Formats: sequence, structure tokens, C-alpha cells
Amino acid sequence: MCNAGGYPYGPIDSMSDGEIESTLSQPARDHDRDSRRAAPYAQGGSLIYMGSAFGERMPLPGVSVYAATKAALVGFLRGVVRDVGPRGITANERGPARPDRYRMEPGGRGPC
Repeated sequence: MCNAGGYPYGPIDSMSDGEIESTLSQPARDHDRDSRRAAPYAQGGSLIYMGSAFGERMPLPGVSVYAATKAALVGFLRGVVRDVGPRGITANERGPARPDRYRMEPGGRGPC
């Protein structure tokens, strides 16, 4: 299970370059590191990533940078599943408050 995130809350123009850079880089770095460490042990298993509905829709103001990290996770996951799938490893995203059309299918298979 890979879960990374956190964000400064507020309008994009109120955030410093450092806040934005930290928010964007930390989840990508952690998901990459965790995936590389887990994959050798996951033969026939699954890599599971915590996503968010915010990666696909934006119900609130002030969380644009956080939403960017969750949208990037979807792209990362699509690449990971191509890398590890041939070894019998699945990779799926789970997320709270996801709309019905984005839920995983029974058995844990996702749209990737």
C-alpha cells in the first residue's frame, strides 16, 4: 500500500515556490521509492496506491496543487502496471469519495 500526500491549503497565487515544489515532489518521490522496493516481493500480488477523487474533479477551491499530485499518480500507475504486469503483479488505485464510474471493478481490477 503506497500512500503519500499533503498540501498547503489556499489559492495558488498565495503559495511560495517552495511549498509548491515540496507538495509536487514528495508524493512522486515516495510512490516511486515504495514501488521499487515492493515490486521484487510482490510476485502474484498487488501494489495498491491511495488516490483521490481530487485527481479527476475539483469540488473545492484551494487544493489545486494537491489535485495535481493525485492526477499525476494516475499516469504513474499506468506506467507501473505496464512494468510489473508481465510478472503477475497488479497495480491499482483506491481512493475515498470516488464517483461510481471510477470505482474498481469486482476483484480489484482497475481501468489501467
